[in-house]
Amino acid sequence: MVKNMPQFREFCTQKYRSAKGNWDLFVLFVEIGYLFTAPTGCVSFIVPNKLVAAEYAKEIRTIMAENSVNEIRDYSNVRVFKEAAVYPVTFVSNKSKIAESVSMITMTAIEEIGWKNIVPNSVFYRTNNWDIHFSQDTQASDIIKKMLNHKILNCISEVKGAATVSEAYEIKNILDDTNEYDSSFFKFINTGIITGYESLWVSAKTQYIKQGYYRPVLKKQDLKGLYPKRYADAISEKIIIGGMTKVIECYYDNGEYLAGKSTVLVMNSLLDLKYLIGILNSRLMTMFYRTYFNSLSLAGGFLRIGAPQIKQLPIAIGNDAQIKAIVELVSKVIDEKQTNPEADTSMLEEEIDSVIYEIYNLTQEEIKTIESE
Repeated sequence: MVKNMPQFREFCTQKYRSAKGNWDLFVLFVEIGYLFTAPTGCVSFIVPNKLVAAEYAKEIRTIMAENSVNEIRDYSNVRVFKEAAVYPVTFVSNKSKIAESVSMITMTAIEEIGWKNIVPNSVFYRTNNWDIHFSQDTQASDIIKKMLNHKILNCISEVKGAATVSEAYEIKNILDDTNEYDSSFFKFINTGIITGYESLWVSAKTQYIKQGYYRPVLKKQDLKGLYPKRYADAISEKIIIGGMTKVIECYYDNGEYLAGKSTVLVMNSLLDLKYLIGILNSRLMTMFYRTYFNSLSLAGGFLRIGAPQIKQLPIAIGNDAQIKAIVELVSKVIDEKQTNPEADTSMLEEEIDSVIYEIYNLTQEEIKTIESE
């Protein structure tokens, strides 16, 4: 629409509350549904499952909450349409009759219910993200609710995408392969060569905008002249998070790398970044992400990871001893990975997880739930 229907898109942005951010057309249909429905009427649609958690659908969820949501059914596991590659949900909402609870139903066939959660209003409307209420695992849901009592990452650190689309294509023009890396270059990193605490820059091929690179670099002065703000990002201490992975995978960088457009950056933090990366790389945080942003899951168990979601991750702040323990353990993991890429750091990472469980005040039963994921 930005390219082909700019005037119509601008009209919608001015006229409708739900037309916020990089919005999808379906949110306007939902808003118009409420506008056209009688005061005692009911609104019901089948729409993409992005309705329940996507950042661009935040305002339409607010509009729905101002009325009354009676039921949402998730058909993500059902082939509803033969040709459309979309995961749909349906919802029923009354404009005037306030329901005491919301039925969150997961379907296993067009007419077959897999499981049903009855969520009290006081719980359902507590957050603007409704994904969690589909969970079949009540223990996991309880863990999520406990975690939500902590500050979100966006209140502690700057979280942002590594590049815009237009920047990404310009950066590609100054990207090169090299066998002679020195301090006049930035290494280039993208999703696919980031694993927990490790960059595969030397050992794996980097894919970027339909091209493969073995040792991708770009000259610092070229980037500084083209995008000074991205140059400032590159020279900064930061956490780089992969954008499409099965678990949250983060790499700690002290200013060597420029990150590709599919990644997320965490920087300028009130907390030690090594403390934060310990939490972000933990099993607990992947469980939270997979449950809380369930509708953003992709085929094959992959997670769609972006800055809007990373900003919302709940970060518990431990006491001085706990923070020190995490920082020291993370430093050991990073040192071992840099010294020997084949090093097995699983025991150290389990120690990190143990301290994190303590910081989040989890019970043994809750820990078992996380470990069984």
